[in-house]
Amino acid sequence: MSLRNKRILISAGPTWVPIDSVRVLGNTASGETGILLADKLAGEGARVTLILGPSGMLPANKKVKVIRFHFFAELKKAIFRQLKAGRFDAFVHSAAVSDYLPEKIFPGKVGSGLKKWNIVLKPAPKLIDLVKKNSTRSFSGRI
Repeated sequence: MSLRNKRILISAGPTWVPIDSVRVLGNTASGETGILLADKLAGEGARVTLILGPSGMLPANKKVKVIRFHFFAELKKAIFRQLKAGRFDAFVHSAAVSDYLPEKIFPGKVGSGLKKWNIVLKPAPKLIDLVKKNSTRSFSGRI
């Protein structure tokens, strides 16, 4: 099967969630899986858009369109903006998406003098489930 001109959307990298104006909860994902996949698919002729989190890595193939994000909300917005703007033949969701979000984001910077800081987390929506529900034109799955 030829990938020439197939439109592929890939999410990759870590995802942050803010807890105050300067601190985040994050993960140690590198984005390497999605970046390698983007390079390979672009090399096979696919038209690849990579939505990439805060990673020090970038695709080697200059034909890969890269959209950067840092936070969970930015990733969600970027995915749905891309899916709404154009028809993709496939969506590969390899980003390490936050499983939990803080119930409250503290305004400003919380001072460092606290003896204890309780942060209550709630489950984050599963982005892949939202994609499956709202974008029936694209094949999507988890890797």
